[in-house]
Amino acid sequence: MLDVPEKVDISTWLPFGEQLRVLLSGDRISIGDLATLARKKGLFASGLDRTRLIQFLSTTLVQPVEIEKLLKDSVSREAKPKAQPQKVTLTATDARWQAAVERLQVDFATVAGIERIPGVSFVREPSIQRVDRNHLVVSYEISREDYSRDLLHRELSFTADISIRQDEGAWVLDVISTYTAKETDRINDQIINHVTRELKVAGISKDDTPAKIRLGSFDGNNHVTFLLRLAGPSTVGKEPGQIVDLTIKPNSARAGADLPPELKLLEGSIRNMRMDGDKLNEISLLANVQYHGSFLMTRVLVDHPFDFEGVKGKCSVVYYFQIARGSEDLAIAPFSFGVESISITGVRKSEQQPKARKALNAAILAAVDRHFTALRSL
Repeated sequence: MLDVPEKVDISTWLPFGEQLRVLLSGDRISIGDLATLARKKGLFASGLDRTRLIQFLSTTLVQPVEIEKLLKDSVSREAKPKAQPQKVTLTATDARWQAAVERLQVDFATVAGIERIPGVSFVREPSIQRVDRNHLVVSYEISREDYSRDLLHRELSFTADISIRQDEGAWVLDVISTYTAKETDRINDQIINHVTRELKVAGISKDDTPAKIRLGSFDGNNHVTFLLRLAGPSTVGKEPGQIVDLTIKPNSARAGADLPPELKLLEGSIRNMRMDGDKLNEISLLANVQYHGSFLMTRVLVDHPFDFEGVKGKCSVVYYFQIARGSEDLAIAPFSFGVESISITGVRKSEQQPKARKALNAAILAAVDRHFTALRSL
């Protein structure tokens, strides 16, 4: 146990050695944050893993302003909503799932298992709002106390919701798990799994668990095509997006698990690039199918221009497969996306933000469903 104050004053704190190692090892500080800080300290080597970055940074002095930025960035990243689309197959198009789900509300606080998550409690327990006849939304808010992992005592609040919707005459429920902090992702999963099981028991659903888009859902290397198509035209508007960052890694299923020399320049997280989504797909290194078996593409950050009923602007969207740290089974990594930022042109920008975000999410969900269905049918 480190001998540190119960609460650290970030403005005057200069951690070093073991204190700094513990701070940087916090699971809410991303490898991208560490790499950025390492570059500021003069380390420009590529392909360094998390352990080696922490080892290097632990030998340096990190200024209070840099600590504050690390922690603020981690909270800001957690607070941004991420959406994970799922589907539940019904036994009939007129199955009475709405009332069945509403009756389950009394179970949600218990099945969430929040008592097993240290430092987390409900600010607002899960409750259901009926948006319309075929659309229910479960929403809640949690409070999380952060202690020793980052040597601070902070109380943070995070919201989450679960949208359950059936299009008229459809045989499936479209379930959208919208989460912020990783604890809300876990709670959403517990609630959705409980609902799906109970609907199956009631004869309303065919599924024991909801169907997610996973890295292993694609035949061959179609996950690369899937992400590149999302970066292209007809995802958000007619114009292709610009790929800003991407993450690729060697495919461990191949002998040697090394990228061919032609792809070495793309290994790891590529940052601060600007590449039209269509043009990137035409680059021979990525478009040539002989290379597709050599790497996994797990994340792309895309800038999309948009124009929804006169509301114009640009948004940054991250599309990614959510790979748990230390996980060896990459095939189970579920697909998620998040609208990182929205910039609106013209007047009444703050009034137009909610409208733009709603339209963006709807357009992206439609594109995800369209591209996934097309690639699964190949």
